[in-house]
Amino acid sequence: MKAIDRARRGDVRAIEAMMARKLQAKKIAVAVQLDHRGLLEVRLDCKRSLPEGPMIDWLRRWFKALKAPMVQELRVYAWRPGQLFPTWIHQTTLEVPSAAETAAIFRANPAEPIVSPPPPPDAEALPDDSPAAAPPTAPFAAGGDGGAGTLDLAGVPEADRLAYYGALYAIAHADGEIDEREASAIAAIVDLSGLSTAARDQLDSYRHAPPPLVDCLARLAEADESLRFGLMVNLVDTSWANEELDPMELAALKLAQRSLNISDTEMQTIEGVVREMRALEDRPFGSFASLDLPLSP
Repeated sequence: MKAIDRARRGDVRAIEAMMARKLQAKKIAVAVQLDHRGLLEVRLDCKRSLPEGPMIDWLRRWFKALKAPMVQELRVYAWRPGQLFPTWIHQTTLEVPSAAETAAIFRANPAEPIVSPPPPPDAEALPDDSPAAAPPTAPFAAGGDGGAGTLDLAGVPEADRLAYYGALYAIAHADGEIDEREASAIAAIVDLSGLSTAARDQLDSYRHAPPPLVDCLARLAEADESLRFGLMVNLVDTSWANEELDPMELAALKLAQRSLNISDTEMQTIEGVVREMRALEDRPFGSFASLDLPLSP
């Protein structure tokens, strides 16, 4: 089966490979992942700033021409090397193929020709001799049912992982209780893989008796930047989970900011990222767009 046929059936590796071929000339690296709801997350890595409007327009036309019924919505993250957070994040719905087109796509030999695309938009006039962007890592993922961002803690020492997760339970309990929304936000972040039985038991006890926040923060105060910033993102998201910020939670966030050596400017960036990602998670499905000017893979 041709790559385009696999892509139309929702094969994310085929979609990723076809997009990569188109974007390679612009020195843009791409990674994608598709969930069961038809939401395709697209991470774009480029050394120069990517123009949001033209890039989203190009992607929408590309998928309109591809005609992949499994892909109904895009969430796009634009990254530059060395950044801790995306330059921008954009979520948009896509026009889905008709019932007849969908049936044709899933026949044995769907060979519908599609037109040639225009080139992708310029990334601020990238010079032809620029080195290619580094292969992207996994997209900055939304945590479970709506957490802001999660880090891969698989390589982090077990004691540090317990401190990381313990800090989340501690800040949720800063107002005296952990409500259902805060518990759900934490559950979306916690990853038990690789933890010993004793560590899992200890983590389970945090749901009812969180450790002191100051102890957890002290354990991670000298951790690398990605871990400290990742924790701060998750602390902000957890404290905002019930849409009420108790004075004790606000004080706990201030303590975390100081302990983790996060500047006021960096804190504003973190809060902006959490706010944007929560807004995207809460945004309902809109009517599908109807765009002209088809663009083939």
